[in-house]
Amino acid sequence: MVEADFSIQFDEEKRIAIVTMTGKPDRALILKAFDETIGNERYKPGMGRLWDFQKADLSLLESSSIISIVDYTSNCLPDISNVKIAFLVARKLEYGLARMFETFSEDAKTSVRSFYSMDEALEWITSR
Repeated sequence: MVEADFSIQFDEEKRIAIVTMTGKPDRALILKAFDETIGNERYKPGMGRLWDFQKADLSLLESSSIISIVDYTSNCLPDISNVKIAFLVARKLEYGLARMFETFSEDAKTSVRSFYSMDEALEWITSR
């Protein structure tokens, strides 16, 4: 079994948190990464979140997992849920799952987009 892990970086100047997932993360690990990101003292209200899944295999996630992650993350304080979220992926599977997250998030106040390019993701998430 491939182990999964995550790391978090904060760029206060660009007002984003970058969460990098590796291995085969499941729903629980993704929610743990979310909680640790928004609970970190460096995370500021209104900060966007860039989820880097380029080195992750999301094949363990089912549509029900995506829906529950959307529900969990959408029911946070407005400072946390009313932000831009970018998903950075390297494969079609992860892109499809990220697009599913986008679709299920349409009623939330969060703007969500998926990208194959770090430059494009950063350009979008830092534009106001």
